[in-house]
Amino acid sequence: MHFQRESYPLYDRLIQVMIRLYQADPNRVYLLGFYAGGDGVYQVAPRMADRFAAANMSSGHPNSISLQNLANLPFSIQAGVRDYLSEEALRCVRAAEFEQVLSDYHDYYEYGYAHQVLIWVPSGHVFNDRTSVDTDGNEELSEVLTDPTAYANPAVVKPLLKRFLELYEKYVNGAEEGNVTALSYYEEEDDEEFSTQIRRALAQEFLFDTMEVNGNAVDYVNRFTRNPAPPLIVWDLETRANSRKMNSFYWLSADTSVNKGTIVAVPPEKNHITLIPKGLNGDFSILVNPMMTDVSRPIQIKTPEGTFLVRVNPSMEMLQKSLRLTGDPCLVWVAEISYRDLIGGKLQPYVEKATDLPQTVDLPQAADLPQTGDSWTLTGWILAAGTAVSLMLGLHFLKKLTRPDR
Repeated sequence: MHFQRESYPLYDRLIQVMIRLYQADPNRVYLLGFYAGGDGVYQVAPRMADRFAAANMSSGHPNSISLQNLANLPFSIQAGVRDYLSEEALRCVRAAEFEQVLSDYHDYYEYGYAHQVLIWVPSGHVFNDRTSVDTDGNEELSEVLTDPTAYANPAVVKPLLKRFLELYEKYVNGAEEGNVTALSYYEEEDDEEFSTQIRRALAQEFLFDTMEVNGNAVDYVNRFTRNPAPPLIVWDLETRANSRKMNSFYWLSADTSVNKGTIVAVPPEKNHITLIPKGLNGDFSILVNPMMTDVSRPIQIKTPEGTFLVRVNPSMEMLQKSLRLTGDPCLVWVAEISYRDLIGGKLQPYVEKATDLPQTVDLPQAADLPQTGDSWTLTGWILAAGTAVSLMLGLHFLKKLTRPDR
């Protein structure tokens, strides 16, 4: 289902319904999946990263997905050490590779990309990522590889798979020679000899260390709360769900036809914004969120094309429209600024070149950003918009409930 275009509007709608009808906290929405559901987490998380607080992927295949959009979405990746699926898929190796990928993203941007990669030992496809206590209520830790990047080393992958197949054929009754899929799905829970041989090969022949950790997926994601105004946004526009009614990502927006390039954005600190678009094939917009910006004052926007001052006219109609669209009171806006119009000077006289302003904007720290809407300006905007939208939603559901065919 996660590969179907129609699924993404459904995910948005489910989140909206849970917020509106069940008072779910929009900053504590989580995404978890196992096996085919893990495939789904790989696909959905980077395309809807602004909707979730954290995500966990277990036993899935990434299918060439980019995780560059996860700068602000803590991501847990879990796989069994024998869960190859096939020599071509190498599902467990693909999972381990993301340890280096996400660490490299963090080093490049000097920010974010919180993650963990757990490669379970001696497991194949099946392992228990749902509990951290045994039947007696005692803490139950999971054995995982200490260094997933060493396990993903191309020089090790084929020799290790070959050795696992040899052990599988030798110690498992009825094992089919060379069957990588059967090796992957074999459940070793009651096969102590096979499990011991797998551990011995990893430790003695390939010199891999292991450690014990809490592998409970829910425990991991529950540690995090979404920041709807994070200190840095990285938006890879090639990784989008074009079927969504929402074209926004945090406080940026672009038409679905814009499907190339990236935008790096630093949100307002004292009404200063920094934007670095690269390789885009179209325009995008800045969504002026009253949670982040004092809309009564000019906004300074620094771009590679220069630094500009913008005065916006906040619109109650736009706030109501954005709240209806996202269903999320933390992801709303009162004005839009076209980047193309901004750098092209088409917003005059509301935009003037700010040559007398500082030409550098320091990267803000998370502690410096507002975590809640505590100003009277934001409270007033949200309450007014919320009242209007509540009335409209109430009338909508009342109309549905009173239809003759109900």
